[in-house]
Amino acid sequence: MSGGQRFIDLARVLFQFVGLWEFPRYIYRWIFKRRSKLEDEVETLEYRVAEQTDTIKKLRNEQKQLAAELKSARDELPGCHCPH
Repeated sequence: MSGGQRFIDLARVLFQFVGLWEFPRYIYRWIFKRRSKLEDEVETLEYRVAEQTDTIKKLRNEQKQLAAELKSARDELPGCHCPH
């Protein structure tokens, strides 16, 4: 085997080794990016849930207030025998 052929074979082995080393690094980066994206989505969903929970609480409080005002208004009507 000539010196040039050995160099080519060594270079080929080296490139294969580097390629094998890069593959796990590529997979790790892909998983990390995917994980980061999923964490961002979870954070966004948690924020939306908290926002919607606050809206529901406000609407329930408003409903209670309106029901109390309606009862008060019905009580003030003269001669009204509306079911309460």
